[in-house]
Amino acid sequence: MKGKNLLILLILAALLVAGAVMTRKRTPYAPPSAIGTLLLPSLKVNDIEKVTIRSKVSTATLTKIKGQWVSADIFNYPVDYKRLHGALTDMNELKISSVIPVTPQQLSALRLTAPIKTSGTSESGTSESGTSESGTIVDFYLKNNSTPISLLIGKTHENEPTGEQQHRGYSDGRYVSPDNGTSAYIVSKTLDNLTEAQPKQWIQKDLTKVSASNLKEIKITGSNRQPISITLSKKDDKLALNGVKEDEEVDSSNLGKITSILSYLQMSNLADPTISDEKAGFPDAITFKATTKEDLEYTVLIGGKKDASLDRYIRISVASVSTETLEESTTENAAKKAEQAQKIQEEITYLNKKFTGWTYIISSSNADSFTMERETLTKKKNKEKEEEKDK
Repeated sequence: MKGKNLLILLILAALLVAGAVMTRKRTPYAPPSAIGTLLLPSLKVNDIEKVTIRSKVSTATLTKIKGQWVSADIFNYPVDYKRLHGALTDMNELKISSVIPVTPQQLSALRLTAPIKTSGTSESGTSESGTSESGTIVDFYLKNNSTPISLLIGKTHENEPTGEQQHRGYSDGRYVSPDNGTSAYIVSKTLDNLTEAQPKQWIQKDLTKVSASNLKEIKITGSNRQPISITLSKKDDKLALNGVKEDEEVDSSNLGKITSILSYLQMSNLADPTISDEKAGFPDAITFKATTKEDLEYTVLIGGKKDASLDRYIRISVASVSTETLEESTTENAAKKAEQAQKIQEEITYLNKKFTGWTYIISSSNADSFTMERETLTKKKNKEKEEEKDK
């Protein structure tokens, strides 16, 4: 009997040992009590001074220099702060929504494995087989600390359709790991911006936002081309092409392309600041000048084409062309005029600080609006229609 009891005790002990071993082999994860707690409690968003975003194919490095966020990869050009601010705001007090116990095999399916650059990877971050098994690593560097706080960002979490819904669920969060895959969680933010590792996608691409309704004059000049002059019509206070002959009519579509080109001008890329005038084609530049109703003159120099593409180099500057002086103003509005002049000068200073020293690359479609020939703005009148009008 004693021998039988001893055998039972030995079997129980073996089971306990096996259970302990299996428990140690499981991927450790935070207990359910972790739900609702901060994912990165030591991350102070206001103290972040550098962010690196690394995927399989590229790395974007964003850093703060003299209070301004710039792209360290693209000549320290300013980044799209609105986008960066949104990304960092998402990290502010980011909390755990769910705890995911996973095995090492499951990490790949959730893309919670560190990215390793491979030759068989496309620019979209997918492998040749069409699947992506690695995530994106984001390193946050705080003031006076060379050791980053890291976050491995995996695939999005899809909300499952409920009831009679037949369509696919929507993204309502993201799988993440703060310790390189040792533990896995779901957070309620999709963190889409923080998965963008292409440096080009982070720079501020907006150049000008000058509405056509705020312009009073446009002039386009250049060698071996007929100058174009567009001014406000006294008849209807709209921009009109000058020098239209009696047997011509204006092509309103092409004219609209010219008058609206500054309303939302973006660059497609940034040229190396050391590029020479000759390489960029500025000795033979076309000059586009647009004057606003506040007497701000935007000058855009359109250079040559970039390599074999149809994209073109441009440079931009802004100046005041106002001829009115404070002495010419009446006593009543002198103060108002002075305040307005100060605001205009501040805007000029801001814009020239933004543009000076940079050569931009714009798309061929934008370049076409700047370089349009005079002959494309008019067409011969339809005689039959004119005769119908006269009847």
